[in-house]
Amino acid sequence: MFGYNVHNKGRGGSDGKKKTPERGKCECRSHCRSTGPPVCGSDRVSYASACHLFVRACLLAKKGILLRMVGEDACRKRSPCEDLRCGPGEDCVVTQKDGVLSAQCLCPTSCPSYGDSGLHIFEF
Repeated sequence: MFGYNVHNKGRGGSDGKKKTPERGKCECRSHCRSTGPPVCGSDRVSYASACHLFVRACLLAKKGILLRMVGEDACRKRSPCEDLRCGPGEDCVVTQKDGVLSAQCLCPTSCPSYGDSGLHIFEF
């Protein structure tokens, strides 16, 4: 697998005695040697290669978080409004800062006029 290395340690063997195998220990890789075609992870992040995704997946697996490859290409950019639920009358507004898209729900600054927006004061 791309994301980890297995280190097997055992006792004996070099002095002519029978080697006793012990359980191997998996360690996550810290880097990848090459880049390949980009891949898309289940976290919607584009990784430089499958190796890079597997390195991240190995580290997350130790925390109980599952990361898998969902596409053999960079992730499709999607609107941040897809993850946001605005209230009645609010609009989702997308902004971009330093190449990062973000969204927020905002109330309109003005209302459409239907001829009924005049102020009526009644005195009793």
